Amino acid sequence: MAVVTNWFENNQTKSVLMYTLLVAATAWGVSRFILDEKRINLCEAETKSAVTISETHKAKVSALEGDVSALKAQNDRYLSWLSKEPKTFPALETRIQQLEKDLADANLRAREAGGESSLREEDVYSYSMDLSKGESIEDPKTGALLGIYEVRSDYKATGAVNLPGQQRIKFEGAGAGDNWEFEVSGKRYRMKLDSVNWINNSVKVSVKEMQR
Repeated sequence: MAVVTNWFENNQTKSVLMYTLLVAATAWGVSRFILDEKRINLCEAETKSAVTISETHKAKVSALEGDVSALKAQNDRYLSWLSKEPKTFPALETRIQQLEKDLADANLRAREAGGESSLREEDVYSYSMDLSKGESIEDPKTGALLGIYEVRSDYKATGAVNLPGQQRIKFEGAGAGDNWEFEVSGKRYRMKLDSVNWINNSVKVSVKEMQR
C-alpha cells in the first residue's frame, strides 16, 4: 500500500491525467447511455403517436362508410315509398319505363304477325332504361347487355357490353352519345349511352332498331 501511495506521490502529473481521463470516460459513458435511452423513448413515443393517428383515421373511415351505407339505405327506402305514390316522379318514371316496354312488345308482336308495313317509321323497336353504378341492363328483345362499373366526375363511365354474336367489349371513359352496333336476325340495332350523370352515379341506356 505504501508503494502505491509513493507512486502517486512521485507521479502526480500522471495521476491527475489518469484521474481526468477516468472521469471523462465515465461521464461520456453515462451521457451516451442517457442520450441513447432518450432517443429510444422518443422513437417509441413517435411510433405510438403514429399508430394512434392511424387507428383514428381508420375509425373515421369506418364511421364514414357506415354513414354512407345508412344514407343509401334511407334513400332506397324513401324511393320505395315515393314509387308507390302515383303522382311522384319515381312512380311516373317507372310507369313510363313500363309503357315503353309495352310499346316495344307490341311492336314486336305486330312484326311477328306480319304487320311491319302498317308501322310508322317512328314505331321501330326502341327500349331504354336508367341504371346505377354496379348494375346492368339486358335488352328484352335482342339480349344485348350493358353493365356499369364506375361513373366518374368528368361524366364518363366505365363498364362492359355483351352484344349478340360478338365478344365482350370493355370500355373506359365512355360518355353520352357513345354507341355500339350489332345485328340480330338480319336486323341492325344500336345500343347507346344517352346520358351519364355523376351526381347520382347513374346512366341512361337505349337500344334502337336501325332503319335500312
